[in-house]
Amino acid sequence: MSDDSYLKDLQEELFEDAKKKLAENGYELGEYNPHRVSAWWVVNDHVKCLAIGQHEQEAIDNCVDANLWDSLKMSDEDLEEYESNGWHDSFIRAGNASEAFWSENLVVRKILTA
Repeated sequence: MSDDSYLKDLQEELFEDAKKKLAENGYELGEYNPHRVSAWWVVNDHVKCLAIGQHEQEAIDNCVDANLWDSLKMSDEDLEEYESNGWHDSFIRAGNASEAFWSENLVVRKILTA
């Protein structure tokens, strides 16, 4: 199997998973969607998450609230050091609790809008 065919298969699989994720949450393709809820592929270091949301931050929040980012949570000591040094580009506050998570390698891609 060539790299191109592998990537194409992976992309098609992700698209199908995105359609399923949207449908599970009540959003069918082509139907009324005034808030433009979309499926997002969220990758941060070793953690990958397919989430829905109106925008990137909501998708990230949904990954966090589903306990998928627990391994990326910053320690209190690291957070204090990074905040005091103004290194705010290394972490993001996410989830309902607005906890701090490492985000230096964060990539968020919109896969599909219902």
